[in-house]
Formats: sequence, C-alpha cells, structure tokens
Amino acid sequence: MYKMIIIDDEYEIRIGLTNYFPWKDLNFIIVENFDSPVKALEYMKINPVEAVLCDIKMPHMTGLEFAKKLHEENRDTEIVFLSAYKEYDYMKKAIEYRVFDYLLKPVTYESLQKTFSALRTELDKKHFYAGPVQSSAAKKESVISAIKSYIDKNFANTSLEDTAAYVHMNSNYLSRFFKEKTGENYSDYLIKIKMQKAIGLMDNYELKTYHISEMVGYNNPNNFSRAFKKIFGKAPKDYRNNGAEKNK
Repeated sequence: MYKMIIIDDEYEIRIGLTNYFPWKDLNFIIVENFDSPVKALEYMKINPVEAVLCDIKMPHMTGLEFAKKLHEENRDTEIVFLSAYKEYDYMKKAIEYRVFDYLLKPVTYESLQKTFSALRTELDKKHFYAGPVQSSAAKKESVISAIKSYIDKNFANTSLEDTAAYVHMNSNYLSRFFKEKTGENYSDYLIKIKMQKAIGLMDNYELKTYHISEMVGYNNPNNFSRAFKKIFGKAPKDYRNNGAEKNK
C-alpha cells in the first residue's frame, strides 16, 4: 500500500474523502488527514508518504506554497491538487512544481478513480525501477518507462540533459538508447507529449493560446504554433475553432 495524506481546511470534504472512497482498491492507504499544510509538513518530517491530496486555497499556507516547499526540498512525494478554481496561474504553478494532477471541486468519484489509478501506475514504475534484481531486458524496459514517466511529468521544462541526469546516463548515450528502444527521437517524443498536453488544455476556453504555449514550455507562441501545426495539421486557433463548431 502507498501511504497518503489528505489536506483540506473544510472538515466535511476532508473526512468525506478520507472515509468514503475505496482507496485500498487502488493500493493507497490514508494514514492521516490535516486541516493545514503546516501540520502536514510537521508530520512528514518523520513520516514520509508517497502521495498527498491537497486543497489549494487554505489559510496560513496555501497548497501552492506547500507544493513549492516540497519541490525545493526535492521530496519524492506526488501531489494531487483540489481546487474550486480553474485558473491559469494555479495550473501554471502546478506544472512548475511538478504536481501530478489538478482536480476541480466538487470532485467526482470518476475523476478520483482516473487520477489515482494513473498515480498508482506511476508509483509502481518508480518502485520497479528502484528494485535491486532485474534481468537485462527488464532493466532496459524499466529505464525507458522511467524516461517516459519523467518526460510526462516534467514536459514543460525538461531537456535531454535533465532527463539524462535523472536516469544517470550520458545525454548522447540516452539519445541513442531511446531511439533504439522506441524508434523515436527523444526530441520528437518530447514535442509529441507537449502537444498532447496542449490538446488537453484546449478544452478550457478561459485559457488563451499563449497561456497554453507557456504551460507546455514554449516562451514564443509562434514556435508553439509551428510545432502544433506540424503534428496536427492546423494551427492551435483553427483546431480550437473547429472543436467549437463541432460542439454547437
């Protein structure tokens, strides 16, 4: 079981999430719940956990401040945010602090099931990659899984050198290794993931195209548009307009 805590200053939400979702079916166990990130940090000093489900807007310390602190301390703890607000600044910071997912209140059973199933898979990969005994083929496969998981989580601000450092490889070797094992260039795969993330953000019409560009790691919207068009055959604006027309 993966140890997990819940942080929310609203008692009913905190207790409801703790007691009325089948966490054990997804291999999680709620070891504690807190009404403040400050209390959670004190607990985590001597009780490490693999996952945290955390509200964003709370007094004394926000969920973003909590995530920033864990990020700065290089804690290997996965965070899922809860928020009543689908705001650009929150979502951008969540990506910057490598938050696993961002769920909107009122949270549904289906969204919890989807997010924490994916998180369990991510934690399983970490556990497998760290395991002491693997065959050569399994080791190579686990390295590729680790690389892909790292890219999926850090797509907005990672590079070949960053990824190579994460898996303790020379960057040139990683580039050749990734191509050999997947049939794709590292850079092409990274761009593909960025564009997949961009497509997911397109559904939020409150986000401008240049917002999405920044959120997936492009400081220049023109570069983002060119990459998007190369993969999907049309510019982001045209893609979004076509989607809007279909939904009428």
